[in-house]
Amino acid sequence: MLISEFENLTGIYPSANQYSVIERFYSESKEDKHEFCEKYKFNADFLAERIQTAVNKLEQEREKDFASRLYELNSRIEELEKALEREQKTSAHLRTQLDEELDWHPAEHTGTNMKQSDYEELASQRVAPEDEENAKYMLSSLFGFIEDLIVIHHHAETFEVNKYHRIRRKETYQRDPYYAASDWNYIRFDCAGMQWELVNGELLSYED
Repeated sequence: MLISEFENLTGIYPSANQYSVIERFYSESKEDKHEFCEKYKFNADFLAERIQTAVNKLEQEREKDFASRLYELNSRIEELEKALEREQKTSAHLRTQLDEELDWHPAEHTGTNMKQSDYEELASQRVAPEDEENAKYMLSSLFGFIEDLIVIHHHAETFEVNKYHRIRRKETYQRDPYYAASDWNYIRFDCAGMQWELVNGELLSYED
């Protein structure tokens, strides 16, 4: 019997779980679909009640199975998280040992020429960051750069070098251009393929 036939004969619309039990009871009965649906509709021989009891039991078993599977899954996730934490600690330890072996240390004449603490002190003043057009005009007026060739950057980096003279990036900082005074300012920019920083009125080469 199709579920649509059951619905048409009884006017009852069961869930998928309910109908799976109804279908099992029907297949075990000797009535035809009309007789079975009539009995169910009027609960003859407590058929509807017996089916609902079986449905409740089925749903309880499924909920129990789901809870068990969920517990197993959570336990597995916890095990994996602990294993990942152990791997990360091991990896961090090995990286520290490798860094010590390679003797990584701050690279000179590479990256920003201004300490981040000094930049943060400049940025903490009640001075609005310069917009790019004003920064370009200032660089052109003070140092003769061609405005159309200037590219303002809003970040700066520090680098490290090891005993084999390999260089790697250490930190990247957000750096907007600021001009508080002629001897207190910062602008990071490129012009015609050259990289520069204006640091407290001094024009310095920026290498990366």
